[in-house]
Amino acid sequence: MKRKIVTVCLAAVLVIIAVAGASLAYLTDTDERTNTFTVGDVDITLVEQRKGANGLESYGEGSYKLKPGKSNDGNAVSKIVTVKNNGTEDAYVWVELRIPAYLVSNEYKAEPHTNESKNALHWNSYGCFNVEYNSGNYWRLAVSDGIVDADHKVTNANMVAVEDGLWHDYEYVGTEDNGNTVVIRTKMENVLPAGKTSLPALAQVYMDWRVTKTADGNKFQLPDGTEIPKDASWKIDVRAYAIQADGIDGIDAAIAAFADNGK
Repeated sequence: MKRKIVTVCLAAVLVIIAVAGASLAYLTDTDERTNTFTVGDVDITLVEQRKGANGLESYGEGSYKLKPGKSNDGNAVSKIVTVKNNGTEDAYVWVELRIPAYLVSNEYKAEPHTNESKNALHWNSYGCFNVEYNSGNYWRLAVSDGIVDADHKVTNANMVAVEDGLWHDYEYVGTEDNGNTVVIRTKMENVLPAGKTSLPALAQVYMDWRVTKTADGNKFQLPDGTEIPKDASWKIDVRAYAIQADGIDGIDAAIAAFADNGK
């Protein structure tokens, strides 16, 4: 007997893709910022916050200034991204960033996609919430931002415990829009239970300290030597995805099932 399960995908700028497979499909949902579109029992909200004077505050849809600097010299822009599972089904979740390709160096675009040193735009996660770095001493920023207390316990009662909610480090996925957009992804290792909020998948972004204006003042020169117009976009598109955990063995299988859903 075949299982009938519904699929929904909400992408950027309200581009909606809905698939109802006649054979095998899964409950899924995608949310960008505060937009929500759901079918069935998988329902997520992408929450963006930043550190404010009185704790975390809503990020909003406005523009935020970047200036050349380093992550530890006060120039990083707080961008705290979590995923809330509003549904009744446990779900696998992942988050993708879409970044203008000219802000990502050719060194990073090339195999093995790990050399970020010449990127014009950098993204930081909380190391203490990463599978790869959790064993190290990377708690300072998470404590300072109020995500965890001095004992490294989450301060939000609805958030998953640190040991249950680790994310993988961001990985290069590929390009879109004829190579003009780079896609990178982080994925939560374990299932996000129904009613729970994930640990932050992103902490902050910042402009590389080597970004400078050209002599005529009309362009920016990037760390890899390329030049872009002064008014070129630095937009970061954040998207969250979810798929029911039932019947799926692990996060990588979940991502593959989402891509193949209804086919």
